[in-house]
Amino acid sequence: NYNIYSGGVSFGFKSDTYGLGFGVVGQYNHDLKEYDSSGNETGTIKNIQGFGIVGLGLFLTEFSSIGFSIKPGYRKIDDSNVYSLSGNLGLMLQFFYVQLVLGLEDLGYYYSNDRKEYQHLNPDFYFGVSYTKLNSDQERIFGVSLAVKRALDIPDDETEIGIGTFIRIWNSVSDIEGILETSHKEGDSFFLNLGIINREGLSFSGGFTLFIIGLKIEYTLIFPSKFREDFSHYANIEFRF
Repeated sequence: NYNIYSGGVSFGFKSDTYGLGFGVVGQYNHDLKEYDSSGNETGTIKNIQGFGIVGLGLFLTEFSSIGFSIKPGYRKIDDSNVYSLSGNLGLMLQFFYVQLVLGLEDLGYYYSNDRKEYQHLNPDFYFGVSYTKLNSDQERIFGVSLAVKRALDIPDDETEIGIGTFIRIWNSVSDIEGILETSHKEGDSFFLNLGIINREGLSFSGGFTLFIIGLKIEYTLIFPSKFREDFSHYANIEFRF
């Protein structure tokens, strides 16, 4: 078992023709176990990593958009330092309640101080389709999605296929006094989430998402699978402003 601690901050701007976003994310864990060739535990590994993101989205038509992002990164595992620069490319199509997404992830290179050389990353191709039901106020109340991910440079790597769904259980809307504006509508809501994915064996997950007083609180429980004997817990808190 090990714990991962992460945090980040992001800013975004959206107009009628484009969207622009910036972000920084960091991650730290110090209790990854290290084993020798015989399977004996020899100690623990400290892992520190972080990256920045600059993203640009362009609205092509009323039902389509394209997005680009650049992600410089850094990772330190004990005395090994890795620097990376990658990019993502995506296309989104929207047909009423159905959304279709195509994309490429991790197009770029990394440099390791151990090998003293540059190597290209292993990019992934992903495809996703989702259906989201909205109410009369254009708020999400139910959704289901299918996602497929495949490594392009690793022919023998397993194709990941995931199915997820959410349903809104509770919702409340109130008038909030803002800093930059006199008043605006703020919605608090509670969603239940379920998912299944074929990563490290067939794996099921369940959790919730809570939006309340400017906070987004998420929790996910991943059940044991064929190749992973323990439960995994993921918790996330975001502040919206």
